[in-house]
Amino acid sequence: RCSRSCAGAASGCASAWGPRSRSSPGANDPMAVFLTLSLIDIIALGEPLSAWGLIGDFLWDLGLGAVGGMIGGAALAALLKRVRLSPGLAPLFVSAAGVCIFALVNAGGGSGLLAVYLTGIVVGNSRPPGLARILSVHDGLAWLMQIGMFLILGLLVEPMNSSRSRPRRSASRRC
Repeated sequence: RCSRSCAGAASGCASAWGPRSRSSPGANDPMAVFLTLSLIDIIALGEPLSAWGLIGDFLWDLGLGAVGGMIGGAALAALLKRVRLSPGLAPLFVSAAGVCIFALVNAGGGSGLLAVYLTGIVVGNSRPPGLARILSVHDGLAWLMQIGMFLILGLLVEPMNSSRSRPRRSASRRC
């Protein structure tokens, strides 16, 4: 039986988990963004939203995001196959197109995050020319963004205040 451990990977069982483990980290992000923004709206408005209103918003948000991502991805894949770009411009073109797709879908009230996620899946599966370079550049950008995010999160920590949050020991235990 395969396991998700190093032993399972060494025995060749990891191939069954490979596609699932690559797709699952980003699959829940649109839902998390939707729930966070919905809670912010509820707090900002001061009155609860109805369940039907929340369901309607959810369907519109994810529906428009899915349709926008699929159409945007198909259009971008077709453009990449027809237009000959220099190898250095292809990753920049894909990034700019992703920002445009995000902005258009988001302006319509849909999930821009889901749209860009699906655009990336559609473009990646269409195997456009220069895909290896596009993936390499975007992998580097992802690492850079993660480093920046953790640096910013680290700057938010105040070491002087962290000692206040630790439980204090009683004087009798210090002996």
